[in-house]
Amino acid sequence: MQSNEPPSRILSKPVWGETDAEYGRSWESEEYYGFVRRSGRMMVLSITATDETSRHDWREFQELKNMLIGPEWEAVEIYPAESELKDPSNRFFLWCFRKGTIADKLGAGLPAGRLIIGPEKSIAPQRAFPASQATPQS
Repeated sequence: MQSNEPPSRILSKPVWGETDAEYGRSWESEEYYGFVRRSGRMMVLSITATDETSRHDWREFQELKNMLIGPEWEAVEIYPAESELKDPSNRFFLWCFRKGTIADKLGAGLPAGRLIIGPEKSIAPQRAFPASQATPQS
């Protein structure tokens, strides 16, 4: 099923900025900005769109995680109990762990192996990949 959305975009490379004692090291790209901080064995990545909208694009967050933390790190988002809710801005957080850590601790994760399906063979609407990226595996 083809999606009505335009193809995904390739993000500009983030540039590292200053380190703040509370928030961590800042970074920014043309599309997003935020901070990375270490907290024990995990890294916390905060992401805000430069236009400060609530844009939340999985592929783009995956690309940012790969560029800023590393491609072999896994990340989770947390949707808290209402009693713990914090919603001060259009900022998103990824808690990042070395590969295998999340699945081991939570007993969850995706099955082993890589699988990328483009819009031609997907079972639900799927955006096309950027023309400059290799054709997805099917």
